[in-house]
Amino acid sequence: DRAGIDISLQVVERGVGWHLANGNADGGWAYRPQKQPGPSYHNLAAAGAGSLGVGRLLLHGHKNSPKQDQQTPKVFGVLEGVTAEEEKKGETNDRKNYRPGISSSTIDGRVSRAFGWISPRFPPPTDGNMPYYFFYALERAAELHDIKSVQGKDWYTAYGDILLTMQGASGGFDKG
Repeated sequence: DRAGIDISLQVVERGVGWHLANGNADGGWAYRPQKQPGPSYHNLAAAGAGSLGVGRLLLHGHKNSPKQDQQTPKVFGVLEGVTAEEEKKGETNDRKNYRPGISSSTIDGRVSRAFGWISPRFPPPTDGNMPYYFFYALERAAELHDIKSVQGKDWYTAYGDILLTMQGASGGFDKG
């Protein structure tokens, strides 16, 4: 979208609708949605919340849009955020006039339920390959939804500390 590629908002909204219709009653998502869904998983709860975040961003904008005159500091001294004006630069009239049938509050409510599933299971198991994808998916979902903590803890620091325990002596993440 930021690269100027025309993305159909109808397709985005169908994707959001799919996620809303295929989640588990407990707030998470199963590996394969079925008539009788399987158990929810950490990875899929975070990935589902992240997918809804992308849909929300394209359909309704950021959950907590920064004020236009607000300056955002560079992250790590080099990464800069994109302003709302920069995001709208490539919008076509079709995009400006599109009125989604799924409200931002519906999406936000479903994301809250996903984080409600994640929170009591904080932190996730760190065995196998599961945690690496989970950490990535959680970061995307939390950033898209402006979530700063899970179970009252700064998720970024807490999961970063866990990730560091998984780092091998060579600096790689070969544990797990």
